[in-house]
Amino acid sequence: MKHQLRALIAAGYCLMTPSVAVADGEAGGFTELQVGRTQILCYQEPCPWNGVWRADQPAAPHALLWSGDLPPPMRGSEEDRLYLRENYSEHCTLIAGGFRDGVLEVAEVLGRC
Repeated sequence: MKHQLRALIAAGYCLMTPSVAVADGEAGGFTELQVGRTQILCYQEPCPWNGVWRADQPAAPHALLWSGDLPPPMRGSEEDRLYLRENYSEHCTLIAGGFRDGVLEVAEVLGRC
C-alpha cells in the first residue's frame, strides 16, 4: 500500500511540473522562439526543414516544438500571423511568444533570426 501511495504522489508531482515549452520562466510566460527555416539538412525525407524552436537552443530535430511544411495554428495580431505565414518556408523569424497545446502564441515579431 505504501508503494502505491508513493507512486501516486510521485505521478501527481510529475503532472504538476510544467513542460519547458510552457514554463519558460520569463515574464508573461513568453520566451524567444525561432519560427520558419531551420537550416537542418537531411539526405532523406521526412526532414524538418521548417519548424518552431527555442531561440536559446540550436535547431535540431529532437529540439523542435513543431515541424512541418505549414506553420502551426497561431494566436496573435493579424499582422504578425500574416508575416509569419509569408516567411515561414524561406526565412527564420525571431518572435516573443510561447507554444502551448499545439498553438503558437505570438506576442511580438522581433525580426529575422
